[in-house]
Amino acid sequence: MIIDGVVLAGGQSSRMGRDKALLPWGEDTTLLDNAVAILEPMVRKLHLSGRHYGDYSPILDVDPEQGPLGAFYSIYRTLQADPSWDALAVLPCDMPLVQSGWFLEMAKILESQLHVDAVFTAREGRFFPLTAVYRRRGLEMMARSYTQGNRKVLRALQDINNEVILKNEEQLENVNRPQDYQRLLEMRELSSDA
Repeated sequence: MIIDGVVLAGGQSSRMGRDKALLPWGEDTTLLDNAVAILEPMVRKLHLSGRHYGDYSPILDVDPEQGPLGAFYSIYRTLQADPSWDALAVLPCDMPLVQSGWFLEMAKILESQLHVDAVFTAREGRFFPLTAVYRRRGLEMMARSYTQGNRKVLRALQDINNEVILKNEEQLENVNRPQDYQRLLEMRELSSDA
């Protein structure tokens, strides 16, 4: 199975007050760099959804106001002509504690269960469909849901066969507000001291 990857970096960052993708995460790195480092080892080709950042080749949102499902539509619209990929690993840039190994685990499920269109993470009954691996037809179905007027990712997921892997609560935290960012920096510091 040929897996490409996409880092989602197109959000408005309104609660943060500045671009989350460019927030520092470690020495000489950003949240965007961290997300790239998480996905890069397991994908053939890496794309960036949202904006232009440095040397990364962007997939620009058709309508930046339409949220994650609009991003899925833009991604599929851009990549559909390339027949060389079978699945797409997706990771938001604002979830810095996610583990690379999760994507390998999700890809193995897709490879072994041909009826499954997407595998994503969850914790305590809450789904995280933006930290996932989508089979080509699953991404196509998400894009189709968008063209039919749906704007909610969770609603679109109701129409596709999916599997969920349960993960540690803390590792699925994301950065929306300055206090979230500070808390994750502290968690990162504590884990590096251990």
